[in-house]
Amino acid sequence: MAGKEELKNHIEKLGAISFKRRDAAKALGELGDKQAVEPLMALLAREDDSSVQAAVAGALGKLGDKRAIEPLTTLLGGSSKCMVRAQAAKALEKFGDKQAVESEFPRTLAVLTSEKAYSSDRGEAAEALGTLGDKRAVEPLLDLLGNAEISDYLCGKVVEALGHLGDTRAVEPLLGLLANAKEADSYPRTCSRGPGQTGQPGCPRPQGSDQGADRTLHTPLQRRGSPSQFA
Repeated sequence: MAGKEELKNHIEKLGAISFKRRDAAKALGELGDKQAVEPLMALLAREDDSSVQAAVAGALGKLGDKRAIEPLTTLLGGSSKCMVRAQAAKALEKFGDKQAVESEFPRTLAVLTSEKAYSSDRGEAAEALGTLGDKRAVEPLLDLLGNAEISDYLCGKVVEALGHLGDTRAVEPLLGLLANAKEADSYPRTCSRGPGQTGQPGCPRPQGSDQGADRTLHTPLQRRGSPSQFA
């Protein structure tokens, strides 16, 4: 049970600016006190910031109160944002609704694989697929990782999603990407093939950081431990 003052402080921040509302919602989910359910549902009813909506959906899923099922179902059916729908679907799954994730998966995958979609939308779709946790996303994500034309942002989101999914099929491509990034002498602003690495994708290092490339690519491997721990 959360301390009363801590709970009160986070609930008060649900009325603050957007990033504070988002962070407060996440914190309330972690605290696990069901007194936060009604304030979170009230926020969801009036919220129009997608990052806050996603955070509230995730928090309601963690709190596990059945009062949240109806607003989560409404959110799943009404949002245009992949990450919001993914968080709502995962929350509903915790209430026993297995169909929520099943129905959301193809919708999100379609955004990821659409060459007509903006890179930002495809990146959000990649993140959402990692959240959904369906390993059918691994092959499409790997296919995209091998595309030399994708943006830095999308490349990073694909790497993160593969880390969340934790499938052994991703280990070799991720290690190859990391090795390529270490060996390349320069890093263009779009994912490209590094010097002498014909046929292997390369992911750029963020400017101003000698460890930027390593940080992005190490993340999924560190999250799961050694590559042998991918399942």
